[in-house]
Amino acid sequence: MFVKNCIVSDDFLEQLQNLQPWSHYFKFDDVTYTGYIEDVFNETGRTFCCRSDSPQMIERFRRMYEDTFVNSRRFLMPIELLKTIAGNQFATSSVLDLSCNDGLKAIACKLAGAGYVNGVEIRRDCVERGKFISGLMGVDVAFNHVSASADSPEYGAVIEPADYVLSLGILYHLVDHEQYLKTLRTLTKKCMIMFTSHGGPQSRESDEKREIPYRSFTGKAKLPARNEVTSMLYKAGFEHVLEWNYNPSVAPTDFTESCLYLVAYP
Repeated sequence: MFVKNCIVSDDFLEQLQNLQPWSHYFKFDDVTYTGYIEDVFNETGRTFCCRSDSPQMIERFRRMYEDTFVNSRRFLMPIELLKTIAGNQFATSSVLDLSCNDGLKAIACKLAGAGYVNGVEIRRDCVERGKFISGLMGVDVAFNHVSASADSPEYGAVIEPADYVLSLGILYHLVDHEQYLKTLRTLTKKCMIMFTSHGGPQSRESDEKREIPYRSFTGKAKLPARNEVTSMLYKAGFEHVLEWNYNPSVAPTDFTESCLYLVAYP
């Protein structure tokens, strides 16, 4: 996401440094980007680049921003779908972005015209980054820290339900899928949009490095089997579940082949 009208001063760069590790892809000018690139993070611990970096480093961040945010549009497509579903009610609707990370999707919802947007996240540093970016952009989004894991029974008790709920890239970073989907049903008034990776015909548990900014907070996770996600949503109390294409204009990749995009109605 391009954060316009920023003055990229030394003080501003120090703020980017102090707010690391960044996960979402933001552009501030032609040489200043944030985002997680695995090998760069492993080698340097850095999740942003700026004018003091080599042209090669800046180009890597630029390419990642273009490929991941601009060209594939995988961050924006669910929001475009949500706006289509809500229609003329979107401007007066509430949207809940679960595990909002650095806030890109929540901010995009508000920029698209949503009435009220609440982004919740277990990582306090993510909440601070979301507040920082929304402040720079002058976008009114609520960002709130939730101390409970998303697959715990306590999670839903401290979050206000919303008309529309986004669950994008969360399920496969959790262990208790059924509990999480029950919580989703409780929080959803009108419609829920989900993206998740799956493990093919069988579910499988995995360990995830907590220091990677978008991985499991607990370090434990489980990829759901492809055919069990829909059945678990029905079991959780959703009445209608629809699957939609990731992006018909983009050629299939290993990533898109391992993804499910679902819309569920209570």
